[in-house]
This record gives sequence, structure tokens and C-alpha cells, in this order.
Amino acid sequence: MSNAKLQRIYVPTKPDAPFNVIYATKENDWIENYVHYYTGAVLGNSLNPNSCFSS
Repeated sequence: MSNAKLQRIYVPTKPDAPFNVIYATKENDWIENYVHYYTGAVLGNSLNPNSCFSS
């Protein structure tokens, strides 16, 4: 993801929901990351949706 550029950040509508951070890449049209609202930890992304919100 070194060639990725920040495209958008969606602020959550609920206080405990993750941020959605969208990157544009040359290889893929976009990658969406789900980021924890407090810690900043990446919870998952659109490339591996099964990893989202796993404990």
C-alpha cells in the first residue's frame, strides 16, 4: 500500500463506530480501512473483509 494516496475519511455517525478511511491505489481502484475511533488501530479492510471487528 506504499503507492496509496488518502482519498477520503468518513467520520462515524455513532460515537463508538469506526472511521472509514479510503485510499486510492494504482493496483486497485480503492481500499477501505476500518479504524478504531479511540486507539487508531486498523480493524480490517475491504481487501480482507473477514478480518473486520474480529477479537
